[in-house]
Amino acid sequence: MNTGSPNRTSGVKLPISSHEPTLHISNKGRTLLLNPEYLLEGSIEKHCYLLGVLQSVPMHQNLSSRSETLKLLDKKRTNGELPWKVGAKERVTLWISAYGIKITRNDENFSILHRFGLHEIASVSYVHDDRENLLLLKVGGESRTHCQLFVFACTKK
Repeated sequence: MNTGSPNRTSGVKLPISSHEPTLHISNKGRTLLLNPEYLLEGSIEKHCYLLGVLQSVPMHQNLSSRSETLKLLDKKRTNGELPWKVGAKERVTLWISAYGIKITRNDENFSILHRFGLHEIASVSYVHDDRENLLLLKVGGESRTHCQLFVFACTKK
């Protein structure tokens, strides 16, 4: 049964009650291993800021190349498609499970902004630049040549 106390073997705190089973993982400069069974029954919650959604990004855009990704983001920021700074209204929660990713507002109802099944996610990338931790979510649509790119700024890795 879910007690709300930390799991002594993994350092993961299980919630006492919630609208959805969730794991809170504290990353203190180390890599934490997660039992895959947790993702089958629940989800991981990650708080971050949604910088924006870039439309019509070429599907072949290589997000694993740090320099290529930063050039794309700098170009979009210069064009005004992505902000340089974010505020509290851009704060969102990512719910990550074995079945997909859900993005909700951080309001009292956790209003759903987007929901993607695993089959819709083309790639997920992480880029550290200066003091920014950027999380990039490339989502395919009906087009096989272009996709949407969700750009998140995270306070921690």
